[in-house]
Amino acid sequence: ITRDSTATLQEIASGLSITQAPLFHALKVVVDFNATKYVRVIWNSTEIDVSQYNLYSAASALTSQIRVLVYLFAQENTAKTAYVDDVIVTQNEP
Repeated sequence: ITRDSTATLQEIASGLSITQAPLFHALKVVVDFNATKYVRVIWNSTEIDVSQYNLYSAASALTSQIRVLVYLFAQENTAKTAYVDDVIVTQNEP
């Protein structure tokens, strides 16, 4: 799920699982700040094209900032735990 330019949540992929080994998973988000667009998201070895989404931005009196939020949705109605490690945001990547 990503937030588009209107702050609407958009599902970018489904069926990605964190129930299998390894215990820790890698998430990489690539953005083009000049074009104000997302480029791609990589979850472990799965690459997802998100170039159709514009970045969400809001006017702020604070300094510039980037937020990465990771949401966990369980398929069962029970509490779940996820270990998030190696969240990477890059810019100006081909």
